[in-house]
Amino acid sequence: MTGMRLINKSNILSINCILMLLGIIATAFAFTSNKAYFVYNEGLLQWQDAENSCVKRGMHLVSIESVEESNFLKNFIRLRYQKMPPFWTGGHKINGEWHWIASGEKIKEFIWHVGEPNDLYNNEGCIHTWVNEFDWNDDRCNEELPFICEIKN
Repeated sequence: MTGMRLINKSNILSINCILMLLGIIATAFAFTSNKAYFVYNEGLLQWQDAENSCVKRGMHLVSIESVEESNFLKNFIRLRYQKMPPFWTGGHKINGEWHWIASGEKIKEFIWHVGEPNDLYNNEGCIHTWVNEFDWNDDRCNEELPFICEIKN
């Protein structure tokens, strides 16, 4: 994925940033040339409930398809929240293989944290980002975490 940068064509992001600084918007929106992201950090949901919440917005849980995209999101979230909690992604296991929920495609590029995936409880079938980092951890889908939704432009 090339050209991951904030779009200069619109003042939407600038306006959202000002409103967030004033405490008017609790969630954050980020935009690239080909995706829009909704970062939800105000409540905790299980993986399927997070996906359902994204679908209600016309989105899906995020598919992080490159290190460049991961770095873009990591930098945006650190700027917005000054911390890095774990976030649900759209990665989940189907018949022992990792897929993105939005497209159903197999995940091609993995950004696992050291020692992951480990399927620690023999039922870790969903992917979230690592605390204070943004690499990935496999975990039980019934854990409750904040999440990131996306829609392709």
